[in-house]
Amino acid sequence: MMALLFTGLFAVPILATLAYTTTRANLFGASIMFAVVLAGLLVGGESGRKVEVRFSRTHAVFTALVLVVVAGWSLQGIEFWAAEKTWTLLGALLLYLVFVRVFTRQGEIAGLIGSLKLLAVAATSLFFVAYINLPVFDSGPSIKEFPPVFGHLRHFNYELYFAILLSVYGLLSGRRSVMLTALLFLLIYLSVWSGGRGNGLAVATSIGFLLIFSRHLRIWRLSAVLACFAVVAAVIVFASGIQYLLVDTVQVTVSSSAAKMTSGRTNIWLDSINTVVSGGPLAVFTGLGPGAFREYGIRPGYLHPHNSLLQAFMEFGLIGLGVFIGMLMRFGWLSIQLVRATKDPLAHLAAAMFWGGVVFSMVDGIFHHVLPLTMMVFIMAYLRSLASLLPPAGGRRLRSTA
Repeated sequence: MMALLFTGLFAVPILATLAYTTTRANLFGASIMFAVVLAGLLVGGESGRKVEVRFSRTHAVFTALVLVVVAGWSLQGIEFWAAEKTWTLLGALLLYLVFVRVFTRQGEIAGLIGSLKLLAVAATSLFFVAYINLPVFDSGPSIKEFPPVFGHLRHFNYELYFAILLSVYGLLSGRRSVMLTALLFLLIYLSVWSGGRGNGLAVATSIGFLLIFSRHLRIWRLSAVLACFAVVAAVIVFASGIQYLLVDTVQVTVSSSAAKMTSGRTNIWLDSINTVVSGGPLAVFTGLGPGAFREYGIRPGYLHPHNSLLQAFMEFGLIGLGVFIGMLMRFGWLSIQLVRATKDPLAHLAAAMFWGGVVFSMVDGIFHHVLPLTMMVFIMAYLRSLASLLPPAGGRRLRSTA
């Protein structure tokens, strides 16, 4: 039941994104989030590891801050209840709590990992369909003018990133299959062809994390393989004559202009900050409400500021920004503790994916679009469910969470 709904949670937003409607994708995703929450409450968490989640002082402070922010929105006349982002974020919060509960059950994680494998296959297939049908123009294509298949093409870099790490996990956990290796190469090839810098930065961050903290997994060998795959992929891309996406990315990256080098992100960031500041002290402290970037029309055609910190600041003000940074710091430290305490490849993968996702979110909409948001919720809940396995201060390290 959970695995089926979880698969739908990813499949529906992918299809909705193909229809060039990110807002609809988030609404669909939020609906399935609540269905997964209901299913999670029904399956419960009676067996397996026990994770105690009490209403602590931290929870009380968080609740109080949420009420303050909501009061600030109300005083500004912001109809936050009508924004699809409100329901997406609420669904994500409830989903996190349910995932922590579900991960205490034996066997549930296997079914959900199976759903993630379906995600990898679906994303790769859709991206490949876009690749073989992409028309070639002398000046290069304007991708977003060709829905449905070409709409939001680079947003598939979210799926590609998570799919690459899942393939890496499969190889690290001993599955030396030709099919899995071929899938990994295809994912790397599509990443190189699309010229997605955020995807590459996230993969590099995750692999770097594993190189530092997971040397027992012999990740250096796989890192060399990934580097070779990337070089071979680049050669094939240039030989195929369909290299304009990659060339455009390289040209932008080496530009002397900060605005051009960041694809206009620096201007977007400054405009986002100015919009909040111009709203007055109340807006600065409590934000402009969920989905504020789109509602205020800061950049026509853009839905978020392409930076999770600025997104938190715009929507929840300094209060929300402080809570968000605190959350990232808490899970970042938890991930480091876990990889020091266990040699389980899945725990190391989850930690690496968390760090890669955080870095990715600094330049894109990881915490805006429903699919990557759900993946981050999935990862953070799994990390939280492993917290009970941490040894006490001065205790011996665990060898495995299996």
